[in-house]
Amino acid sequence: MGDTFTSTKQRVKAAATNVKPLSVTGLPQSLSVFELLVVFTFATLLMHSRMPDRLDGFLWAEDGVIFVAQAYSRGIHSIFQPYAGYLHVLPRLITWAYSHLGNPESIPKAFAWITTILTGCSVTYIGAVASRYLPRLAAVALALTPLAVLNSGEVWTSVTNLQWVLAPLVAVMLWEMTVAELNTDVRSKITIAKAIVLLVLMMTGPFGVIFGTFAIAAIARRIASRKRTPDRARMLAFLSGFVVQGCVLAFCPSRYKIPPLHPITDFVHFPWVSGLLRFMLIDFAGVRSALMPRPPVWIVAAILLTGVVIVTAYRSGTYWRSVSLGMLAVALMLWVLGVVRSDAPDMDVATMLHAQRYSYLPYVFISWSLIVNAATADQAWVKSLSLLVVGMAFLGSIAMWQCPPVPQAHIENIGGGSYLVHMPPSDKWNFTFTVH
Repeated sequence: MGDTFTSTKQRVKAAATNVKPLSVTGLPQSLSVFELLVVFTFATLLMHSRMPDRLDGFLWAEDGVIFVAQAYSRGIHSIFQPYAGYLHVLPRLITWAYSHLGNPESIPKAFAWITTILTGCSVTYIGAVASRYLPRLAAVALALTPLAVLNSGEVWTSVTNLQWVLAPLVAVMLWEMTVAELNTDVRSKITIAKAIVLLVLMMTGPFGVIFGTFAIAAIARRIASRKRTPDRARMLAFLSGFVVQGCVLAFCPSRYKIPPLHPITDFVHFPWVSGLLRFMLIDFAGVRSALMPRPPVWIVAAILLTGVVIVTAYRSGTYWRSVSLGMLAVALMLWVLGVVRSDAPDMDVATMLHAQRYSYLPYVFISWSLIVNAATADQAWVKSLSLLVVGMAFLGSIAMWQCPPVPQAHIENIGGGSYLVHMPPSDKWNFTFTVH
């Protein structure tokens, strides 16, 4: 079998039916360790090129007054303290561990590097998984997409916003658990390590619960069909994290939540259809509002663009159609949640205006869908249209590649083991903490 090669189409079919894929054109079936190190290095360089000042030190708003301050004041008890209505276990673990091991005056630089390394590890893992089932170039494109989409930099190098950067990793790990590895023998030590990581990620932000609903549906379908289900370690980790975070989201005391400015009924009158079309044309495709043609021309253009995205997903490789359409469904759901969560029922969600983080994940999943379409479709026109649209999106990002510079936090030793932290974006975020 070592000398047997399959076509890309056969490889995709093998992957989608849970059969371990063979090598293609003599190349390894997945990226080598060296190639993964190259992906990690390139990802780090991408982040540096977009935010050249960040690795010198970055701390922003809640990073300090919520996570750093509470790690020093509450210690290990801070790890499971909710914020904004849910748990942030990974940022809490980072800040708690650093409060015991690190120099307080180096917090901004240390946290910038820690979050950058975690981001690099996340996209590298995504590339490693994707390269087992898709052509290598497509796998690398999928891996780097979370760092290449249009964004002002709000989601990166911030412990508070790690949940956004790692959400694509959560989605990939759940897909891997429920679909990709079910008929693949995985070493127990690797399985346990993945289970631990998955447990922590499930309790870091709400995305584990959001994506977990799809995973539970997939598992239930397999059980009903009497097919093999995920290994016990990851299944237990997933369900534990899902239940814990779900209960926190449902029953978290109001003092740990950020109260909305508008009731949910205000969003009934939100222009959902035109808002989505504007999002696709302005935000995703990068057509700046100043260049927008007058109605009905822009409406027709937006409908055509949205139609291309949906049709190419439907015409992707037979065994990837459900994956591609599923990613579009997730993107739509996250966009709707973003509109509501941004608490601005009279405003469209626009990346460079007020809701950068809420547009981030829809960008990623739409781009992933198009890349999968281009990699798996049989028809040349589907490949071409998918590459054209995702190329437009990346060109829009390149046009605004470098994120705006931000002021740095400054930590001042005021004696007696106490420190005063001058925090951006304004003095209202300043705080003091004491090292015990």
